[in-house]
Amino acid sequence: PAGLDIWNQLLGKYPGRYATMKGMNVPPPRYGPALWNQDQPPIMQEGSTDEKLQAHMVATISGDARQSYGLFLGLAADETIRQRLADHLLFLGLIDLQDTVVGRKARNTGHKALRARAVTELADFIGWERAHGVYYIGVPDMAIGPLYYSLYDAACVTVSADLPDAGKQLRQTNQTPLTPAEVEEMIQRLMTADGPTVWSQLTTHLRNGKSLTSLGDTIQIAAAELILRTTVPRNFTDGQHPFDYCNTANYWMRRTPSPYQARVLYLMANFVNDVARSNKLVTSLIEKECAGFSLDDRTPQSLLTELDEAILAYDVPRTTAIADAYLRSGADRKAYQATVAIAACKFQDDPHNQKITHSTFEEYAHNSTHLRDRLLLATVRLLAGWPKMPGERDCYARFMSDWINS
Repeated sequence: PAGLDIWNQLLGKYPGRYATMKGMNVPPPRYGPALWNQDQPPIMQEGSTDEKLQAHMVATISGDARQSYGLFLGLAADETIRQRLADHLLFLGLIDLQDTVVGRKARNTGHKALRARAVTELADFIGWERAHGVYYIGVPDMAIGPLYYSLYDAACVTVSADLPDAGKQLRQTNQTPLTPAEVEEMIQRLMTADGPTVWSQLTTHLRNGKSLTSLGDTIQIAAAELILRTTVPRNFTDGQHPFDYCNTANYWMRRTPSPYQARVLYLMANFVNDVARSNKLVTSLIEKECAGFSLDDRTPQSLLTELDEAILAYDVPRTTAIADAYLRSGADRKAYQATVAIAACKFQDDPHNQKITHSTFEEYAHNSTHLRDRLLLATVRLLAGWPKMPGERDCYARFMSDWINS
């Protein structure tokens, strides 16, 4: 559907499960798949690299999908700037984020950032010179609405007013990690406070020399907390999207020297806080849930077997309790991750099952807080908690019947 505008998406012109879930009758095209955006040659622009990247940014945020795509193709042809182009595309995805998910039909829930990462990582893997098909799939949509930049604009105003040099030097100057008490206090505020209070606390930490990495890690734990406090199946999507967005933001901050990292922290914090408030996730639940299960007599292997069974049974409390018992036992984390990864691959239809697993495992490997085990808990709770479509394990069942149990 590369380049399909938002209005035709809402009219169901993008056939697939989102249309069928809404009961829309979407007849197939009379011949072949619909071509919404004709492929095009690169636009080879004159000027310095900075000028070319600026022109691409202007085209993207202006919603000019063809100009944005053509300029990207021209930039991607220059192998000397591909690293900068990748960081640039990630940044454009990160700043396109709406201020709230409340009362919105056309949602922008961080997918632009995920799309940018998918494009650039696939290009790295298969080779940029062979990745034109990847560009065509993902890049035109970076300029497709709904485009939301007002939140990033507010972050820019905040850092310009409240931080020295608009926060551009904080990556170098701020080296002090949050203490465990500060981590826990910030998470609680992200869950319960209003937006201005959350941003004020973030500004205070930045003024006090707190590390951008430490702040990003703490916000990531808060994103996991959204999932850990959710009980309604359909609401797991609200926690999952900020988690994957924050993972992409932290990935970008780990790989780029951009002076705009502090601004993205404000977007991360807003996304998590907005979802927490919209779903009223003010109280931690898993301690009470886990207390209802007696699992201390299990071996690590038996816990992993039961964990897989609980996930596939969509038993959220039991899944969480088993995972918590395994992690508290101090048993091998790699064995746990292998079990969960395989369980995630038993689901079909929506790659978010696999994406949340990748996101949590990646952040677990990098997270500097004392609460990083909660990232691993979030994975299994979401897998068990959000059955998205009927029959989403049919392929796995067919595999088992035809290849394993036959």
